[in-house]
Amino acid sequence: MRRLFKGKNYIIFILYMILFLSPYQNLTLDAATSDAFFTLTLKMRDFDSQREIADLIKIQLQKIGINIEAEFLSWSDFINEILFFKNFDICYFNLAGSGNDPDFSNVYGENGELNIFSYDSTLDYSSTYDKGMNQWYLDCGKILMPPNSNERIQHYWNWQQYLMDEINPALYTFGTWFNEAIWSTLSGYNITEGIKQSWGKMKWTSLHPNQNSTDELIINSPNWTDFNPLFSYDSTSAFVNELTMDPLIFYDDYRNVWSHLALNWEYINDTHIRFHLREGIKWQQDPDGIYTNEYLTAEDVFFTYYCWKNLATNSEDYSWIEEMSIIDEHIIDFFIDGDSTTVENNLYPEFLSTLTQNILPEHYLNQTQIADGVTPNINDSSWGKFSDNCFGTSSLMINNIIPNSEIKLINFNSSWLMNETINKSGMDFVNRFGANWDLSQLSIRIIKNVETATEQFNNGYIDILNLITNYHDINQYQLNPNYSVQRKIETSLSLLGYNLHEMRPIFGNRLPCINDPSISIGLAIRKAVSFAINRDEINNIVYNGSLFINDYPIFPNMGIWKNPNIVRYSHNIIKAKEYVTKAGYSTSTTENNSGFSWIITFSILAISSIFIATKFKKSKKN
Repeated sequence: MRRLFKGKNYIIFILYMILFLSPYQNLTLDAATSDAFFTLTLKMRDFDSQREIADLIKIQLQKIGINIEAEFLSWSDFINEILFFKNFDICYFNLAGSGNDPDFSNVYGENGELNIFSYDSTLDYSSTYDKGMNQWYLDCGKILMPPNSNERIQHYWNWQQYLMDEINPALYTFGTWFNEAIWSTLSGYNITEGIKQSWGKMKWTSLHPNQNSTDELIINSPNWTDFNPLFSYDSTSAFVNELTMDPLIFYDDYRNVWSHLALNWEYINDTHIRFHLREGIKWQQDPDGIYTNEYLTAEDVFFTYYCWKNLATNSEDYSWIEEMSIIDEHIIDFFIDGDSTTVENNLYPEFLSTLTQNILPEHYLNQTQIADGVTPNINDSSWGKFSDNCFGTSSLMINNIIPNSEIKLINFNSSWLMNETINKSGMDFVNRFGANWDLSQLSIRIIKNVETATEQFNNGYIDILNLITNYHDINQYQLNPNYSVQRKIETSLSLLGYNLHEMRPIFGNRLPCINDPSISIGLAIRKAVSFAINRDEINNIVYNGSLFINDYPIFPNMGIWKNPNIVRYSHNIIKAKEYVTKAGYSTSTTENNSGFSWIITFSILAISSIFIATKFKKSKKN
């Protein structure tokens, strides 16, 4: 035993102990940054605002001994780096979507197309479920029914809590506002409900400058492409669809589900759903003026979802429809199969969020079929006319279109929404849609230029203006008594994503912390970074305080799906240093000290001195 502590053996033992105890066993010091424990690579888009954010993050993380090297890339290079090569430690990423269902498997699941974090089940493997706990939460959420049950809501609350506390794949940064300025003489408008739900509540209290009528609302929008919802891809077409047509069910801004054309629905079992339609719902006039007295039936619903499954550009979203069956004129059954590769029908809770598509007029679009006698012939002239002049069952109908200039809609006075005799149970109709119908016309002027639209609004020629944050002075409109400003949360998610791959020596380090073996070194550093970054400072400096802080791994406007007690990484430099210390890095010295590096340096110098002295003594003896 004594020989172990003599001569070269002693030196080797000391070196071994230093390397074994050092948290740097899988990390490397950045030689070029003497005051940092290590360097992380941050990849962002090449925008001025992103460069400002990177500068602030670099300063903020220096306070806990972390250096940042930022790279700014074009869109294509950025996507390649974060999605395919995964060659980063941190990236600044933005997601957008519909936000009706809480299943984010494509983002946080190990096989998700947008799993930029490189999460896999080895990170948090559970022998009980034979997969990672995060993956278990995501998989389990796909089989909980009914889709909006309290059980499923609580499950996704628990998942969010686990993800943020035990994985911490990102620091969620900001949510964005969609702002509008409105002439203050317009009452009853609610931006979160939109024009469709506000239409029966709005009225003008008086005329504003250059306004000709209190019966009309005038707005602006970009140009449109195709009014057929199966093939359209622009916001104006979708907006006109929403105003003229109706879906089976309706999601409000808090993601509550309401019946709409469907009076109600029942679960025969978890893969067999029966919808009962409201009766007496009349169709608007078709462009040819042929069908004058048509009413909604189950045939229209069957036809619509047959088209979505077989003809639409995103038909894969409807692969869950195994079969539909018309029971009678106002009852239709959907049979669900979430995985067609198995014999039995599989659950698919997301089906409900896809039943928000506007119902198509079967009597008009199904006049001719292709050779199979079932699939409608989209080359029939009716399809081209519908693409240019859609119609539905809702409160507004197209009256006149001037290509590239204006779309004028008027009240469809025979609409079921305006008919007090139609059964509207389950809708909270008056609170949600109103019942006054003081306005009778909506004009959508096609204005592509922001400057032109702003000038038109300021002069009173349009009534509502979309305020673009980096162009308009929102305070100017807020302080002007002629206007009111409303805002709603946009369906977008900005985040600083962390690369959890085990080959990344910092964030991917799976070894237990030296000072807290209950968590890994990688998780401790991720938490340290999350606590160290000051989002308020970034928002105020870069965005002039126009954004809001978001703490959720799902879209910030997802209402009922947001866990009210989510783990929050509010700026806290003390906590950040605690986690750095847990990982084994000393922060007890000054912020400019390199922590354990001085111990390593001193030890190496001491050992070198002993070694040199030993060599010197031997040479003297010789």
